Amino acid sequence: DGPVTVVQRERAGLLFAGVDAVLSGASGLRRWGVENLPAAPESAAVHTLIPHFRHRKSAGFAIVERTQRMPQSHTIEGVPVASLDRCLVDAARRITDRRSTRAMTLEAIQREMVTIDGVERELRYAQRRGTALIRETLEEARAGVRSAPEAELRHIALAGKLPLIWWNPTLWTPEGEFVAMPDGVVVDSLA
Repeated sequence: DGPVTVVQRERAGLLFAGVDAVLSGASGLRRWGVENLPAAPESAAVHTLIPHFRHRKSAGFAIVERTQRMPQSHTIEGVPVASLDRCLVDAARRITDRRSTRAMTLEAIQREMVTIDGVERELRYAQRRGTALIRETLEEARAGVRSAPEAELRHIALAGKLPLIWWNPTLWTPEGEFVAMPDGVVVDSLA
């Protein structure tokens, strides 16, 4: 009685998808503990993966995606979930908002839940369609940014409107003592 909870929606999506289904996309990100989700879990679709040889169509709030590369299942709170790398890539393929893609991806990297290399490895095997924003975000992460606002500022700086910025450097004295780890240092001022 009452509104359906997020957990009930996820379980219903898995039951609908059938045997061997795993959560992925934003549903999987939520289970892994990512906070910057592309949509509110109460209203977001439940993304599941099933083996390619099975046939089931998406319906209602349940997205059922067939895959030839079924991920190893991780059990989180009794629910089968794809790896966090796979969840990030699957979520990114379904959203078109640059800030949302940056926020969820950079959060997972900054919190050391994933590595840039791990997500790039997953991207090598993913469908190319819909991955431009996450590929761009990984390039930004390689440049040192660790949040969506930093990535936006980097974009402005690269457009020539700001001086070059060194992102998230660890600063040391000449004697080797730790000074600080600021979000960014304007490189032109170091000359």
